[in-house]
Amino acid sequence: MDLFTAVINTKCNQRCSYCPPMGESYIDAMGEISIANLEDVFSNLHYLNIKHLRISGGEPLLHRDFDNILKILPDLRQRGMTVHLNTNGVYLDKYLNEKLLDSIDYLRISLDTLDENKYHKITGTNKLDVVIKNIRKAKKLNINITIIMVLMKLNFSELPDMIKFARTEKINLKLSDLEEHEFDSKNFIKEQRVEIPTSVIENITNSECKYIKGPSKYGIDMFDFTNGENIVRVKSTKNPKFYNNTCINECPAYPCPEGIYSYLLTPPCHISWCKRRKDIGINIHKKKKLTECLIKIKKTSIENIHKK
Repeated sequence: MDLFTAVINTKCNQRCSYCPPMGESYIDAMGEISIANLEDVFSNLHYLNIKHLRISGGEPLLHRDFDNILKILPDLRQRGMTVHLNTNGVYLDKYLNEKLLDSIDYLRISLDTLDENKYHKITGTNKLDVVIKNIRKAKKLNINITIIMVLMKLNFSELPDMIKFARTEKINLKLSDLEEHEFDSKNFIKEQRVEIPTSVIENITNSECKYIKGPSKYGIDMFDFTNGENIVRVKSTKNPKFYNNTCINECPAYPCPEGIYSYLLTPPCHISWCKRRKDIGINIHKKKKLTECLIKIKKTSIENIHKK
């Protein structure tokens, strides 16, 4: 695998109806990864042959040392990695400066609706105007932006408007379906889940569907629709994905919606290739030899891997 996702914290200013309790950290401990641990791990990512680093959370901009985290990212870019930052965009204006431009290649902003009432229902906040303003501010800085829209029954009728918004603003749009997980106690995902119809998107965008791979060598098959100015990318968890023998023979969650697609670093400093099982992976901060941990994780992740 060549994608590494660093879930630098679990704190978030929103409570999206479809998210696990701690975001991409999923089942690990609450908190954040220290700047010292991040520096140690990032400086050794070459042992995993990482090409793409994704900074995620929680809301990563709420990490207490986010300013210092930005300072260690330019060196990774100089070594040939692309850096992606996930955010809900609420606090983005604080960081729209040269430091951010030097630190990241791609900005991925969660935006599921352009309707204020629906935005509040999904996120529990009233920050839609703030997010849209920050998207436009970031665009003026020529940052490569992708909006991440999770499609559900609640916002499905907005699909043409969101595609139009993305093309008007000349930013990319990624459409994802709802990802099932065991924390859906109110059955929101079960009741709201819809399939993503590529034929409908093809008609809306007036462009042909093109099969692509995501930033990772592994991961879910996706499709792009482009008119030359922007890209509408479609990710469906029903598409083929990768699993290894541990997934197939030992995991009660198999087949999970995402499969194996990325290394995952979560608080306090746990590295794995599975976000659903805490017993898979290594607590790095308790080990003396970081390089040996990374090499072991690399071997176990793609050993006997299959596309299904």
